[in-house]
Amino acid sequence: MRQAVAFAFACGITAAAGCGGGPTMHTLAQPAYIWGREHGLCGRTVAMDRDGVLWAEAGCENPDTRYSRIRALPAVERAAVVAAFTSVADAAPAEVASDCPLVHQLIVMKPDGGYAEWRACATAGTDADPTAGLAEPYAAAIRALPIK
Repeated sequence: MRQAVAFAFACGITAAAGCGGGPTMHTLAQPAYIWGREHGLCGRTVAMDRDGVLWAEAGCENPDTRYSRIRALPAVERAAVVAAFTSVADAAPAEVASDCPLVHQLIVMKPDGGYAEWRACATAGTDADPTAGLAEPYAAAIRALPIK
């Protein structure tokens, strides 16, 4: 069930536009480290795959989304992403209220086909600063993915 929710969360413009060819959340080289944010029925995800390639997608209600390649990350950025996601895995789970204005989702797709998932609320998050009001170490994991 949770995997279906994680898959449904990843919705994208490229597939809706008839484009494609990039990987889906489940076909990224694993382990893959994924950050997503929900806003109603729409969202955006950014992922770093096993090879250190940064991918992104955004859109609404499309479970078959395909990622677009952004760039390959240098070793130091790759290590920062892995360390930040490890900190999230070691942290106490965050509570997410039903009225949270911006929900962030962090997912690690594991090589064995399993996954780990965490959700956290950014109480003051905006497009300009999606981590505003977001507790650590969740905010650090998002900042580790070089999305700009």
